[in-house]
Amino acid sequence: MARYKGKNMVTQGLSGKADDDHVYKTIGGETFLCKKADMSGVVWSEKQKRTRERLREAQRYASDYIKVPAQRAAVERVVRKHERCYNRLISEFMHGMVRKPIVD
Repeated sequence: MARYKGKNMVTQGLSGKADDDHVYKTIGGETFLCKKADMSGVVWSEKQKRTRERLREAQRYASDYIKVPAQRAAVERVVRKHERCYNRLISEFMHGMVRKPIVD
């Protein structure tokens, strides 16, 4: 991992794809250039496949739920200081706590 030292305004806080083989990561306020993980040879177990599908469902649920302003407001009332509504909903879904839709 290559670490950028100093206060380079161009690279500070970058995250995401740099090119086809590298990604930027920001960890603890420092920016790193890392080689992208090659997952092409991974053989997923049945349990991993089920978990990945459940996570996809959780992401779909969270996205759809926060699109309704009243529902988003209800979640915002219970999230902690540095927590996002989207992440809270995914966590709840993965732990089996699905919220009922709020009808206006």
